[in-house]
Amino acid sequence: MYVIEETVRAVKEAEAKADSSVADAKTRASDLIRDAEANAEKIRADAKKKAKEAYDSRMARARTEGEAALAEAEGQMKKEAESLKASCAPKEDAAVDRVIAALL
Repeated sequence: MYVIEETVRAVKEAEAKADSSVADAKTRASDLIRDAEANAEKIRADAKKKAKEAYDSRMARARTEGEAALAEAEGQMKKEAESLKASCAPKEDAAVDRVIAALL
Protein backbone atom coordinates (compact mmCIF):
# COMPACT_ATOMS: atom_id res chain seq x y z
CA MET A 1 0.00 0.00 0.00
CA TYR A 2 2.93 2.25 0.74
CA VAL A 3 4.11 2.08 -2.92
CA ILE A 4 0.70 3.08 -4.19
CA GLU A 5 0.52 6.02 -1.81
CA GLU A 6 3.99 7.14 -2.84
CA THR A 7 3.01 6.83 -6.52
CA VAL A 8 -0.18 8.84 -5.98
CA ARG A 9 1.77 11.46 -4.03
CA ALA A 10 4.43 11.63 -6.75
CA VAL A 11 1.75 12.00 -9.44
CA LYS A 12 0.05 14.78 -7.45
CA GLU A 13 3.38 16.56 -6.97
CA ALA A 14 4.12 16.23 -10.68
CA GLU A 15 0.67 17.62 -11.52
CA ALA A 16 1.21 20.51 -9.09
CA LYS A 17 4.60 21.25 -10.63
CA ALA A 18 3.08 21.05 -14.10
CA ASP A 19 0.26 23.40 -13.07
CA SER A 20 2.83 25.76 -11.57
CA SER A 21 4.94 25.58 -14.74
CA VAL A 22 1.88 26.33 -16.88
CA ALA A 23 0.96 29.27 -14.65
CA ASP A 24 4.55 30.57 -14.82
CA ALA A 25 4.58 30.19 -18.59
CA LYS A 26 1.29 32.10 -18.88
CA THR A 27 2.68 34.87 -16.68
CA ARG A 28 5.89 35.06 -18.73
CA ALA A 29 3.87 35.06 -21.95
CA SER A 30 1.70 37.90 -20.64
CA ASP A 31 4.81 39.81 -19.62
CA LEU A 32 6.40 39.27 -23.04
CA ILE A 33 3.25 40.40 -24.82
CA ARG A 34 3.00 43.49 -22.61
CA ASP A 35 6.69 44.29 -23.23
CA ALA A 36 6.30 43.76 -26.98
CA GLU A 37 3.27 46.04 -27.06
CA ALA A 38 5.13 48.71 -25.09
CA ASN A 39 8.13 48.43 -27.43
CA ALA A 40 5.88 48.64 -30.48
CA GLU A 41 4.21 51.74 -29.06
CA LYS A 42 7.61 53.32 -28.35
CA ILE A 43 8.81 52.52 -31.88
CA ARG A 44 5.60 54.01 -33.33
CA ALA A 45 5.92 57.14 -31.18
CA ASP A 46 9.61 57.53 -32.13
CA ALA A 47 8.79 57.12 -35.83
CA LYS A 48 5.99 59.67 -35.55
CA LYS A 49 8.31 62.10 -33.76
CA LYS A 50 11.05 61.66 -36.38
CA ALA A 51 8.55 62.12 -39.21
CA LYS A 52 7.26 65.33 -37.61
CA GLU A 53 10.80 66.62 -37.11
CA ALA A 54 11.63 65.85 -40.76
CA TYR A 55 8.41 67.56 -41.88
CA ASP A 56 9.09 70.61 -39.73
CA SER A 57 12.67 70.80 -41.03
CA ARG A 58 11.55 70.58 -44.66
CA MET A 59 8.84 73.17 -44.11
CA ALA A 60 11.31 75.57 -42.49
CA ARG A 61 13.77 75.08 -45.34
CA ALA A 62 11.01 75.59 -47.93
CA ARG A 63 9.80 78.71 -46.11
CA THR A 64 13.35 80.10 -46.00
CA GLU A 65 13.94 79.33 -49.68
CA GLY A 66 10.57 80.84 -50.61
CA GLU A 67 11.28 84.00 -48.67
CA ALA A 68 14.72 84.27 -50.31
CA ALA A 69 13.21 83.81 -53.77
CA LEU A 70 10.56 86.41 -52.97
CA ALA A 71 13.17 88.88 -51.74
CA GLU A 72 15.25 88.32 -54.88
CA ALA A 73 12.21 88.85 -57.12
CA GLU A 74 11.31 91.99 -55.20
CA GLY A 75 14.87 93.31 -55.64
CA GLN A 76 14.73 92.62 -59.37
CA MET A 77 11.36 94.37 -59.63
CA LYS A 78 12.77 97.45 -57.89
CA LYS A 79 15.76 97.50 -60.25
CA GLU A 80 13.49 97.20 -63.27
CA ALA A 81 11.19 99.93 -61.95
CA GLU A 82 14.17 102.24 -61.41
CA SER A 83 15.46 101.43 -64.87
CA LEU A 84 12.06 102.22 -66.40
CA LYS A 85 11.85 105.50 -64.47
CA ALA A 86 15.34 106.46 -65.62
CA SER A 87 14.54 105.69 -69.25
CA CYS A 88 11.25 107.62 -69.04
CA ALA A 89 12.72 110.80 -67.54
CA PRO A 90 14.19 112.17 -70.83
CA LYS A 91 11.00 111.26 -72.69
CA GLU A 92 8.91 113.04 -70.07
CA ASP A 93 10.85 116.27 -70.61
CA ALA A 94 10.38 115.95 -74.38
CA ALA A 95 6.66 115.29 -73.95
CA VAL A 96 6.26 118.36 -71.70
CA ASP A 97 8.13 120.47 -74.28
CA ARG A 98 5.77 119.23 -77.06
CA VAL A 99 2.66 119.95 -75.02
CA ILE A 100 3.92 123.46 -74.25
CA ALA A 101 4.84 124.03 -77.89
CA ALA A 102 1.43 122.84 -79.01
CA LEU A 103 -0.31 125.17 -76.60
CA LEU A 104 1.68 128.19 -77.79
